[in-house]
Amino acid sequence: MKTVTDVLRRLKLRLADSEQLLEIHAALTGDGRGRRYDVDALNRGAVILSVAAWEAFVEDLALYSARRLSLGLSGARKIPDVVKEPFLAWLHASTDFKNPTPAVREAMWSLTGQGWRQVFRKFAEDRVKNFSTPSPNDTKKLFRCLIGIDDITGSWGYQRWGSDVYRTRLDATLLLRHRIAHGAIGTETVGKTNARSAIRLVSVLSERTSAAVTNHLNGYDLNFRRRR
Repeated sequence: MKTVTDVLRRLKLRLADSEQLLEIHAALTGDGRGRRYDVDALNRGAVILSVAAWEAFVEDLALYSARRLSLGLSGARKIPDVVKEPFLAWLHASTDFKNPTPAVREAMWSLTGQGWRQVFRKFAEDRVKNFSTPSPNDTKKLFRCLIGIDDITGSWGYQRWGSDVYRTRLDATLLLRHRIAHGAIGTETVGKTNARSAIRLVSVLSERTSAAVTNHLNGYDLNFRRRR
């Protein structure tokens, strides 16, 4: 993925599966008011697929932004300070690299060339691989660790609703998805409203998150000429 537009395009393709389930729901039962019986599996499926689309989007955007940062910075010294510590901790845990002294740390940030870029991208890939719950807190930690943005969820306010409202909505949607996937919901009806809300929530959060990442990266002095 070369641009944030590519990341958003992949999300829309994934969300199309959720939307198709609701189209099937409407084709079977119509759009009138009232509870529909024996079709709630479509609503449940739409919620599960929407959360899966959100998780994949967060992972795609994290990898895209880490790669963009690594390609654009002039050297390792330019890595955001808040990213340097987890990067070093990962090096220490995943390689034979010994716990560095202050002098070694200083020397590391003076590295130039392509080597550090490749290592940094491997660091990002490992962090994303271990990302399993796209909750507000875990999403915030991931982007802080990889590109140094303090709180990505602070950008989630939209129209008259603040970011706290969207954090709460995402937590509620993730809990609903968990209950469906693990059979804890029993015979409770999910309903088309919850399914539609999940799709809409993911659409809004993805737009706000990608815009925040773009603005954050634009704050760095990035130069992509002659870098691959």
